[in-house]
This record gives sequence, C-alpha cells and structure tokens, in this order.
Amino acid sequence: MASCGATGFNVAINGTAVLTNFDVFANAGYKKALSKSFAATANSSGQVVIAFTQAGPDNPFVSGIEILSQFGSTATSTPTRTSTAIIVPTNTPTSTSTSTATCGVCGAVVAINAGGGATGSYVADADFNAGNQYTDTSTAIDTSGGLDANPAPQGVYQTVRWNTAFTYTIPSLVANTNYTVRLHWAELSWQAAGQRVFNVAINGVSALSNFDVFANAGYKKAISKTFTTMANSSGQIVIAFTQGGADNPFISGIEIVSPSGSTLTPTIASTSTSTATSTTTSTGVVVPPIPQRLPKR
Repeated sequence: MASCGATGFNVAINGTAVLTNFDVFANAGYKKALSKSFAATANSSGQVVIAFTQAGPDNPFVSGIEILSQFGSTATSTPTRTSTAIIVPTNTPTSTSTSTATCGVCGAVVAINAGGGATGSYVADADFNAGNQYTDTSTAIDTSGGLDANPAPQGVYQTVRWNTAFTYTIPSLVANTNYTVRLHWAELSWQAAGQRVFNVAINGVSALSNFDVFANAGYKKAISKTFTTMANSSGQIVIAFTQGGADNPFISGIEIVSPSGSTLTPTIASTSTSTATSTTTSTGVVVPPIPQRLPKR
C-alpha cells in the first residue's frame, strides 16, 4: 500500500493504548524502516501482551518485536527462547525473513540460577538434562573474598544442581561465535578439602579437572571461574559436569556473556510462523515468562 491512510491501525500494550490510527507509510514511507519504543510493566503473570487492531481500511501488521530490560534495572528474565506464532493478514506479504539485531557492547545473554527459581537477573533453572536440587538458606554466602569478581545474588549461591553427571546445553546462540562462560559456586555441604572433587568440560574440551570448591574458596564462600568458548555449529554451549576423585559435581549459577566490543546478531524473529488464509482483523503477541523447572531432591 503506497499511499497514506491505507493501513491505519491501533496498538495496545497490556491493555493500554500506545498507538492510535498509526500509519506506517505516513510516518516513514514505502519500504522504509521505522520503530516505536514504549516502557511497559510486565503483568502479574510475568507477561507483556501486545494487541494489534484495525483502525482504517486495511489490517494491522508488525515486522519485529524486542523486549528489553531497562538500563540499570534488575530484570527477572533475559531474552526468552520461545517460538511465537504470528498471524499474518491476507493483505500483508506472507513471505518472512529472519530479523536480527546487533549489539556493540553486549552483556549477559543468559544467567541461570542452577537448582533454584528466578532471582535478580538470573532466570529459574533451565537447560539441564538431569540432576537433583539442593537449597540451604540458613546463613548468607560470603562474597567478600574477591574470588567471584562478578558476584551473583545470594539466592544463586544458596541453591545448587548436583548429580553423578549432568549437562547444561545453552541454545539459541550465534554459531561459531565466541562467548564468555562464567560458572559460580558456593560449597554448602563439605567443610574440608578433598571431600568433593569434580570435572567440568565445555563443548567437549576440559575446563576444570579435579576441581575442589572448598579447597579453592572455603565453606559457604563464593567463587567463580571464567572461560572463553565458541558456540558450536548448532548455536549451543554444552557444559558437562562429571565426577572426579570424590562425591558428586554441582553448580550454583551459570552466565553466558557475549564478549565486550563484539557485534553479534542473535535471532530475534520467531522460529515458528503460521499464516492465516482468511482476513484477520486483529492479532496479539504474548511474551510469557520462562517456565520454572524445580525437581525435588
């Protein structure tokens, strides 16, 4: 539609109107990029609901959606890896292409509270294949020793995932791109060296051998280890924990961080698109919270 007034429509976010009779062509022109930004508070279910409705002769449409935490805030979720179905009006071109966004200096791609629920910027435990959860909130974790240069929230150190062997597979990364992997621990059980020793491998390469958290940090004291690794050809980082000389491996928190100064192009567009065959007068997109998977010990 190469004329003004042909595609006026409305947009509401969580029930509040943000655009009325919005005409993309009138504001930008034919095949020219345009964006609008709004601040919104996630509802009580942890959702941002974006509703598109007709206002003029044609149907509403959208090309891309980003949900960002405000600078300086402690968001309870990071960009979610979800497949969102999009209904495409019949008067809108149905061919789709992957939308990407670049970031000059990027931060955490994902931060996971192993064995626990969402806390601070860490999402609830996810992306694991096996294991048990353990929690000890009886006393605070000491983060003053300087062994964790990027301390996590207390709740991260007070919960763990453990097993004889287990793996975290972090998906939806940019294939063959370097990332920083930051692993956090606090020993909640053993109070002597040599009682728990384990190994860590990242994408099949040994990262830690016979690692003893107590021997390196002490009891209920925070420690982290940082590694640089390349996402595999499937856009994954696979972190494997296996037994070493004693007891079982565990992990308190995992961060995947994009290198400072790099320009990454993580996919933002939906990986699953459905096309309606009849004229659609309104569409809605719901961005849900990351499901919490907390198996009992």
